[in-house]
Amino acid sequence: MSVTGLLFESRVAGKQVVVSFDGGRLSSDGGLLLAMAEERRLGLIQRISECLEDKRDASKVRQSVTTMLTQRIFGVLCGYEDCNDFDALRDDPMFKLAVGRSPEDGRARTGDTVAP
Repeated sequence: MSVTGLLFESRVAGKQVVVSFDGGRLSSDGGLLLAMAEERRLGLIQRISECLEDKRDASKVRQSVTTMLTQRIFGVLCGYEDCNDFDALRDDPMFKLAVGRSPEDGRARTGDTVAP
């Protein structure tokens, strides 16, 4: 018996996440699926972000504190120890899912705003 793929549910735009081995939109950070499931269950990042005061000018805010914390914490979990990797990772489909964005177009799905 061979495994051709795994199916996970995503809360992003009603999309299904299919893990397969045939190419397509690729990410080397598939372990984020497990981290996302645990975060959804525990809600730690959301609770941490609620403890932080956001003193930024709201008219210039492009990412919520929760989104930035999620990106940073999941980045560290995946071995990206500093923030210089996120210029490339912003197009990674797993990191888009992790912060509640569509892996295809990156549009916000959780109320955050995303710059064009």
